[in-house]
Amino acid sequence: MKKIIIDTDPGIGALGADIDDGLAIVMALNSENLQVLGLTPVNGNVTCQQGTLNALNLLQVMNRPEIPVHPGADQPLLGDMKFVRDTFAEILQRAGWKDPLPVTTTQLMPQSQHAVDFIIEQACKYPGEITMVCIGPLTNLAMAIRKMPSLPRLLKETIIMGGGWTQPLDCITPVAEFNMFCDPEAAKIVLHSGMPLFMTGYELCKKTQLKPEHLEMLRKRNTPVSRFIAEMAEPWLAFMNAAFGLNLCFLPDPQAIALAIDESIFTIESMYIDVETKGELTRGMTVADRNQALHKCPYPPNVRVCTDIDVDKFMALLLKLLR
Repeated sequence: MKKIIIDTDPGIGALGADIDDGLAIVMALNSENLQVLGLTPVNGNVTCQQGTLNALNLLQVMNRPEIPVHPGADQPLLGDMKFVRDTFAEILQRAGWKDPLPVTTTQLMPQSQHAVDFIIEQACKYPGEITMVCIGPLTNLAMAIRKMPSLPRLLKETIIMGGGWTQPLDCITPVAEFNMFCDPEAAKIVLHSGMPLFMTGYELCKKTQLKPEHLEMLRKRNTPVSRFIAEMAEPWLAFMNAAFGLNLCFLPDPQAIALAIDESIFTIESMYIDVETKGELTRGMTVADRNQALHKCPYPPNVRVCTDIDVDKFMALLLKLLR
Protein backbone atom coordinates (compact mmCIF):
# COMPACT_ATOMS: atom_id res chain seq x y z
CA MET A 1 0.00 0.00 0.00
CA LYS A 2 1.44 3.37 -1.05
CA LYS A 3 1.77 6.00 1.69
CA ILE A 4 0.71 9.45 0.52
CA ILE A 5 0.29 12.97 1.85
CA ILE A 6 -2.24 15.06 -0.08
CA ASP A 7 -1.19 18.71 -0.33
CA THR A 8 -4.36 20.49 -1.40
CA ASP A 9 -6.37 23.71 -1.73
CA PRO A 10 -9.91 22.31 -1.54
CA GLY A 11 -12.56 24.76 -2.70
CA ILE A 12 -15.37 22.16 -2.54
CA GLY A 13 -18.26 24.45 -3.44
CA ALA A 14 -16.71 27.79 -2.48
CA LEU A 15 -17.44 30.78 -4.71
CA GLY A 16 -15.48 30.40 -7.95
CA ALA A 17 -13.60 27.34 -6.63
CA ASP A 18 -13.71 23.89 -8.16
CA ILE A 19 -14.81 20.54 -6.72
CA ASP A 20 -12.01 18.37 -8.06
CA ASP A 21 -9.80 18.56 -4.95
CA GLY A 22 -12.70 17.08 -3.00
CA LEU A 23 -13.19 14.32 -5.56
CA ALA A 24 -9.47 13.53 -5.41
CA ILE A 25 -9.55 13.25 -1.61
CA VAL A 26 -12.58 10.94 -1.74
CA MET A 27 -10.86 8.77 -4.35
CA ALA A 28 -7.71 8.46 -2.23
CA LEU A 29 -9.55 7.62 0.98
CA ASN A 30 -11.66 4.99 -0.78
CA SER A 31 -8.72 3.32 -2.55
CA GLU A 32 -7.37 0.06 -1.21
CA ASN A 33 -4.02 0.94 -2.80
CA LEU A 34 -3.37 4.14 -0.86
CA GLN A 35 -2.75 4.98 2.78
CA VAL A 36 -3.46 8.67 3.35
CA LEU A 37 -1.19 9.88 6.15
CA GLY A 38 -2.73 13.34 6.23
CA LEU A 39 -3.98 16.40 4.36
CA THR A 40 -1.94 19.62 4.22
CA PRO A 41 -4.08 22.56 3.01
CA VAL A 42 -2.39 25.44 1.20
CA ASN A 43 -3.52 28.82 -0.05
CA GLY A 44 -4.80 28.51 -3.63
CA ASN A 45 -8.36 28.02 -4.86
CA VAL A 46 -9.40 29.44 -1.50
CA THR A 47 -7.54 30.72 1.54
CA CYS A 48 -5.72 28.13 3.62
CA GLN A 49 -8.22 28.75 6.43
CA GLN A 50 -11.24 28.09 4.19
CA GLY A 51 -9.54 25.08 2.59
CA THR A 52 -8.84 23.63 6.03
CA LEU A 53 -12.50 23.96 7.00
CA ASN A 54 -13.58 22.41 3.70
CA ALA A 55 -11.22 19.46 4.19
CA LEU A 56 -12.47 18.86 7.73
CA ASN A 57 -16.07 19.07 6.57
CA LEU A 58 -15.41 16.45 3.89
CA LEU A 59 -13.69 14.13 6.37
CA GLN A 60 -16.66 14.41 8.71
CA VAL A 61 -19.09 13.52 5.93
CA MET A 62 -16.88 10.55 5.03
CA ASN A 63 -16.66 9.51 8.69
CA ARG A 64 -12.86 9.61 8.56
CA PRO A 65 -11.97 11.67 11.65
CA GLU A 66 -8.67 9.81 12.05
CA ILE A 67 -7.15 11.57 9.01
CA PRO A 68 -5.16 14.56 10.33
CA VAL A 69 -5.42 17.97 8.67
CA HIS A 70 -2.34 20.19 9.06
CA PRO A 71 -2.86 23.77 7.80
CA GLY A 72 0.03 25.18 5.82
CA ALA A 73 1.02 28.35 3.97
CA ASP A 74 -1.51 31.15 3.82
CA GLN A 75 0.48 33.14 1.21
CA PRO A 76 2.81 32.31 -1.69
CA LEU A 77 6.55 32.65 -1.17
CA LEU A 78 6.50 36.06 -2.90
CA GLY A 79 3.65 38.48 -3.49
CA ASP A 80 0.03 37.75 -2.73
CA MET A 81 -3.10 36.28 -4.29
CA LYS A 82 -4.85 39.55 -5.14
CA PHE A 83 -4.63 39.06 -8.92
CA VAL A 84 -6.10 35.56 -8.67
CA ARG A 85 -8.94 36.60 -6.36
CA ASP A 86 -9.71 39.67 -8.51
CA THR A 87 -9.69 37.57 -11.69
CA PHE A 88 -12.28 35.14 -10.35
CA ALA A 89 -14.39 37.99 -8.98
CA GLU A 90 -14.33 39.71 -12.39
CA ILE A 91 -15.36 36.51 -14.18
CA LEU A 92 -18.21 35.98 -11.75
CA GLN A 93 -19.32 39.60 -12.01
CA ARG A 94 -19.37 39.43 -15.82
CA ALA A 95 -21.38 36.23 -15.61
CA GLY A 96 -23.82 37.84 -13.18
CA TRP A 97 -23.55 34.86 -10.84
CA LYS A 98 -23.22 35.06 -7.08
CA ASP A 99 -23.29 32.45 -4.37
CA PRO A 100 -22.09 32.43 -0.75
CA LEU A 101 -19.26 30.31 0.61
CA PRO A 102 -20.36 26.83 1.70
CA VAL A 103 -21.64 26.53 5.22
CA THR A 104 -19.13 24.63 7.35
CA THR A 105 -20.73 22.43 10.01
CA THR A 106 -17.78 20.23 10.91
CA GLN A 107 -16.99 19.41 14.51
CA LEU A 108 -13.52 18.16 13.61
CA MET A 109 -10.50 20.26 14.46
CA PRO A 110 -7.25 20.86 12.54
CA GLN A 111 -3.89 19.86 13.97
CA SER A 112 -1.75 22.53 15.61
CA GLN A 113 1.39 21.27 13.85
CA HIS A 114 2.15 23.22 10.66
CA ALA A 115 1.99 21.37 7.34
CA VAL A 116 5.71 21.92 6.72
CA ASP A 117 6.68 20.27 10.00
CA PHE A 118 4.23 17.42 9.41
CA ILE A 119 5.70 16.69 5.96
CA ILE A 120 9.23 16.65 7.37
CA GLU A 121 8.22 14.52 10.36
CA GLN A 122 6.51 11.90 8.19
CA ALA A 123 9.39 11.80 5.69
CA CYS A 124 11.82 11.12 8.55
CA LYS A 125 9.50 8.50 10.01
CA TYR A 126 9.03 6.67 6.67
CA PRO A 127 12.21 7.37 4.65
CA GLY A 128 11.84 6.45 0.98
CA GLU A 129 8.19 5.46 1.39
CA ILE A 130 6.09 8.62 1.05
CA THR A 131 4.57 9.96 -2.15
CA MET A 132 3.59 13.61 -1.99
CA VAL A 133 0.48 14.26 -4.09
CA CYS A 134 0.40 18.01 -4.65
CA ILE A 135 -2.88 19.19 -6.16
CA GLY A 136 -2.56 22.87 -5.21
CA PRO A 137 0.23 25.46 -5.36
CA LEU A 138 3.58 24.03 -4.27
CA THR A 139 4.21 26.46 -1.40
CA ASN A 140 4.08 23.92 1.45
CA LEU A 141 6.50 21.50 -0.18
CA ALA A 142 8.90 24.27 -1.20
CA MET A 143 8.92 25.62 2.36
CA ALA A 144 9.62 22.12 3.68
CA ILE A 145 12.58 21.76 1.29
CA ARG A 146 13.90 25.14 2.38
CA LYS A 147 13.64 24.13 6.03
CA MET A 148 15.17 20.69 5.46
CA PRO A 149 17.29 20.60 2.26
CA SER A 150 17.76 16.82 2.57
CA LEU A 151 13.97 16.24 2.35
CA PRO A 152 13.96 15.34 -1.38
CA ARG A 153 16.20 12.34 -0.63
CA LEU A 154 13.72 11.10 2.00
CA LEU A 155 10.63 11.22 -0.20
CA LYS A 156 9.85 8.37 -2.58
CA GLU A 157 8.41 10.73 -5.21
CA THR A 158 6.14 13.71 -5.75
CA ILE A 159 3.14 13.87 -8.07
CA ILE A 160 2.35 17.40 -9.22
CA MET A 161 -0.95 18.47 -10.69
CA GLY A 162 0.05 21.66 -12.41
CA GLY A 163 1.67 23.30 -15.38
CA GLY A 164 1.82 21.68 -18.76
CA TRP A 165 4.23 20.62 -21.47
CA THR A 166 2.61 22.38 -24.44
CA GLN A 167 1.55 25.95 -25.18
CA PRO A 168 -0.71 27.82 -25.02
CA LEU A 169 -2.32 26.51 -21.83
CA ASP A 170 -4.80 29.41 -21.43
CA CYS A 171 -5.82 28.66 -17.85
CA ILE A 172 -5.39 31.54 -15.38
CA THR A 173 -3.34 33.45 -18.02
CA PRO A 174 -2.77 32.69 -21.73
CA VAL A 175 0.36 30.67 -20.87
CA ALA A 176 0.12 29.70 -17.20
CA GLU A 177 -1.78 26.99 -15.33
CA PHE A 178 -3.42 28.04 -12.04
CA ASN A 179 -1.32 26.12 -9.49
CA MET A 180 1.97 27.13 -11.08
CA PHE A 181 0.90 30.76 -11.47
CA CYS A 182 -0.10 31.05 -7.80
CA ASP A 183 3.47 30.36 -6.65
CA PRO A 184 6.03 29.91 -9.44
CA GLU A 185 8.95 30.47 -7.03
CA ALA A 186 7.79 27.48 -5.01
CA ALA A 187 7.38 25.44 -8.20
CA LYS A 188 10.95 26.25 -9.24
CA ILE A 189 12.29 25.01 -5.89
CA VAL A 190 10.41 21.72 -6.28
CA LEU A 191 11.31 21.24 -9.96
CA HIS A 192 15.02 21.74 -9.15
CA SER A 193 14.96 19.63 -5.97
CA GLY A 194 16.32 16.48 -7.58
CA MET A 195 13.57 14.23 -6.22
CA PRO A 196 11.59 11.90 -8.55
CA LEU A 197 8.76 13.98 -10.00
CA PHE A 198 5.61 13.19 -11.96
CA MET A 199 3.40 15.85 -13.54
CA THR A 200 -0.18 15.74 -14.76
CA GLY A 201 -0.69 19.00 -16.64
CA TYR A 202 -3.55 21.15 -17.81
CA GLU A 203 -3.62 19.57 -21.28
CA LEU A 204 -5.06 16.31 -19.93
CA CYS A 205 -7.59 17.81 -17.54
CA LYS A 206 -9.90 18.85 -20.38
CA LYS A 207 -10.07 15.25 -21.55
CA THR A 208 -11.73 14.06 -18.32
CA GLN A 209 -15.08 15.65 -17.54
CA LEU A 210 -17.68 15.46 -14.81
CA LYS A 211 -21.11 15.94 -16.34
CA PRO A 212 -24.66 16.26 -14.95
CA GLU A 213 -25.35 12.60 -15.73
CA HIS A 214 -22.47 11.58 -13.46
CA LEU A 215 -23.92 13.68 -10.64
CA GLU A 216 -27.30 12.05 -11.20
CA MET A 217 -25.65 8.64 -10.80
CA LEU A 218 -24.17 9.81 -7.49
CA ARG A 219 -27.52 11.14 -6.28
CA LYS A 220 -29.16 7.79 -7.00
CA ARG A 221 -26.57 6.05 -4.82
CA ASN A 222 -27.98 8.20 -2.00
CA THR A 223 -25.14 7.91 0.51
CA PRO A 224 -23.92 10.81 2.66
CA VAL A 225 -20.76 11.09 0.56
CA SER A 226 -22.48 10.83 -2.83
CA ARG A 227 -25.07 13.43 -1.82
CA PHE A 228 -22.33 15.73 -0.53
CA ILE A 229 -20.32 15.45 -3.76
CA ALA A 230 -23.36 16.14 -5.92
CA GLU A 231 -24.37 19.13 -3.81
CA MET A 232 -20.89 20.65 -3.72
CA ALA A 233 -20.41 20.16 -7.47
CA GLU A 234 -23.44 22.29 -8.33
CA PRO A 235 -21.79 25.71 -7.64
CA TRP A 236 -18.83 24.80 -9.83
CA LEU A 237 -21.05 23.56 -12.65
CA ALA A 238 -23.03 26.80 -12.36
CA PHE A 239 -19.77 28.78 -12.51
CA MET A 240 -18.54 26.89 -15.59
CA ASN A 241 -21.90 27.39 -17.29
CA ALA A 242 -22.20 31.08 -16.42
CA ALA A 243 -18.59 31.97 -17.19
CA PHE A 244 -17.77 29.72 -20.15
CA GLY A 245 -21.06 28.20 -21.36
CA LEU A 246 -19.95 24.67 -20.39
CA ASN A 247 -22.31 22.26 -18.66
CA LEU A 248 -19.45 20.20 -17.21
CA CYS A 249 -16.34 20.55 -15.11
CA PHE A 250 -12.82 19.30 -15.75
CA LEU A 251 -11.06 16.81 -13.48
CA PRO A 252 -7.36 17.66 -13.10
CA ASP A 253 -6.82 16.76 -9.43
CA PRO A 254 -8.40 13.28 -9.56
CA GLN A 255 -5.89 12.50 -12.31
CA ALA A 256 -3.06 12.94 -9.80
CA ILE A 257 -4.70 10.39 -7.48
CA ALA A 258 -5.31 8.04 -10.40
CA LEU A 259 -1.60 8.28 -11.24
CA ALA A 260 -0.72 7.34 -7.66
CA ILE A 261 -2.99 4.30 -7.95
CA ASP A 262 -2.31 3.07 -11.48
CA GLU A 263 0.37 4.51 -13.79
CA SER A 264 -0.89 2.35 -16.67
CA ILE A 265 -3.80 4.77 -17.14
CA PHE A 266 -1.31 7.30 -18.54
CA THR A 267 1.22 7.64 -21.31
CA ILE A 268 4.34 9.02 -19.62
CA GLU A 269 7.43 10.69 -21.10
CA SER A 270 10.55 11.99 -19.35
CA MET A 271 11.49 15.59 -20.13
CA TYR A 272 13.09 18.68 -18.66
CA ILE A 273 10.54 21.09 -17.14
CA ASP A 274 11.23 24.55 -15.72
CA VAL A 275 8.96 27.43 -14.72
CA GLU A 276 9.16 31.14 -15.53
CA THR A 277 9.26 33.43 -12.51
CA LYS A 278 10.31 36.80 -13.98
CA GLY A 279 8.51 37.24 -17.28
CA GLU A 280 6.15 40.20 -17.48
CA LEU A 281 3.73 38.20 -19.65
CA THR A 282 4.83 34.65 -18.89
CA ARG A 283 5.04 34.40 -15.09
CA GLY A 284 4.02 30.89 -14.01
CA MET A 285 4.53 29.41 -17.48
CA THR A 286 6.04 25.93 -17.49
CA VAL A 287 8.60 25.33 -20.24
CA ALA A 288 9.31 21.83 -21.52
CA ASP A 289 12.54 21.19 -23.41
CA ARG A 290 11.57 18.14 -25.46
CA ASN A 291 13.76 18.79 -28.52
CA GLN A 292 12.24 15.86 -30.32
CA ALA A 293 13.74 16.83 -33.69
CA LEU A 294 17.37 16.41 -32.59
CA HIS A 295 16.76 13.83 -29.84
CA LYS A 296 19.07 15.68 -27.52
CA CYS A 297 18.54 18.21 -24.77
CA PRO A 298 20.97 20.54 -22.97
CA TYR A 299 19.30 19.65 -19.66
CA PRO A 300 18.68 16.15 -18.32
CA PRO A 301 15.01 15.19 -17.83
CA ASN A 302 13.77 16.04 -14.35
CA VAL A 303 10.06 15.19 -14.62
CA ARG A 304 8.06 12.22 -15.85
CA VAL A 305 5.22 13.97 -17.65
CA CYS A 306 1.80 12.48 -18.40
CA THR A 307 1.22 13.20 -22.09
CA ASP A 308 -1.96 11.18 -22.64
CA ILE A 309 -4.65 9.41 -20.63
CA ASP A 310 -6.97 6.44 -21.13
CA VAL A 311 -10.20 8.36 -20.48
CA ASP A 312 -12.45 5.30 -20.20
CA LYS A 313 -10.13 3.59 -17.73
CA PHE A 314 -9.81 6.78 -15.69
CA MET A 315 -13.56 7.45 -15.53
CA ALA A 316 -14.23 3.85 -14.51
CA LEU A 317 -11.75 4.20 -11.63
CA LEU A 318 -13.18 7.58 -10.62
CA LEU A 319 -16.80 6.43 -10.51
CA LYS A 320 -15.84 3.22 -8.72
CA LEU A 321 -14.05 5.11 -5.95
CA LEU A 322 -16.83 7.69 -5.60
CA ARG A 323 -19.35 4.99 -4.72
